Order: sequence, then C-alpha cells, then structure tokens
Amino acid sequence: DGEAFRWVSSGEYIQMSGRAGRRGLDDKGIVILMVDEKMEPDVAKNMVKGESDPLNSSFHLGYNMLLNLLRFEGGDPEYLIRRSFFQFQQDKQRPVFKEKIVELEAERAELIIEDEPLIAEYHQLVSQHAQLQESLRQELVRRPKVIVPFLQPGRLLRCLDPTGNDWGWGVLTTFRK
Repeated sequence: DGEAFRWVSSGEYIQMSGRAGRRGLDDKGIVILMVDEKMEPDVAKNMVKGESDPLNSSFHLGYNMLLNLLRFEGGDPEYLIRRSFFQFQQDKQRPVFKEKIVELEAERAELIIEDEPLIAEYHQLVSQHAQLQESLRQELVRRPKVIVPFLQPGRLLRCLDPTGNDWGWGVLTTFRK
C-alpha cells in the first residue's frame, strides 16, 4: 500500500481477479493464487471468500452540472437525481432509517426528565428574553435619535440588512446627518 507490506484484502483480490481474461475475446478468465507457508490459512480463506468493498455513490449535483443539463431542451435535473445510483442507495436505506427513527422515538418516550415543568418554564423565559431583546433593538437602537451620537468614524458596526441577513462586522469610515 505504499507504506508497509500487507496481505491483499478480499475487496482488492475480487477487483484483481475480476479482470482475468481478455475483454471481448475470452469467455472466462483463470486466476492462479500462489500461496506459501507465510500466509495463514485464515488469511487466505478471508481473501478468497471474503466480501467485496462497499460501493458508495459520491454523486453530487453541482451548479456546473445543473447549468449544463438545463442547456439542453428536455433536460430534467429531478429525473437525473431519481435515476442516480446515489438515490437508489438512499431509497434502499429508507427502511433502515425508518426503523432507527422508531427506535429513537421509543427511547425518547422512555426518558424521564426530573423537574420537567421547571425546565419548560426556564425555556419559555429564555425565549421571552430573546424576543424582548429583539423588540428593544427594533424600537430603541434603530431610532436615529438614539443611534446618531454613536456613529463616529472608526466605530466597529455589526451589519444586518432589514431581512435579518448578517453581513458580519464593518468599520464606519464617514457619516453625514
């Protein structure tokens, strides 16, 4: 493997032996496995009779693929996703995920939380506090009468747009009333 000597894994052996024969010319290929005394019987058995490596899709529908697909008339990204190996694997895993959800919901139902009413009340108070802070910011801080005295060049400001997007920190360079 580039770092140390090791025995070939069962997945690697299946990959190599699957290439025996000449493509298009031979109906079958022959694999000769030369084993010496150094190899333990369990290692040889695992290599020959072991399972192949799992094959996981790395499909990712990116912007470039999407734009190239939309260039052609009749290109349907949803069809491409539905017919992908990745979606096949996800659909195959769905029953396992549903079973896991049922198990976790049953586990959650069995949980006993001490002082649950107090914790619920605390959560409600924290939520009210956050709402009050936001309403104060809306009512007081954004009023020109309150904010103008603080708008001095060099002031560090948090930049938010009216929709709530956070643009990060900025430095005020100039300000005119």
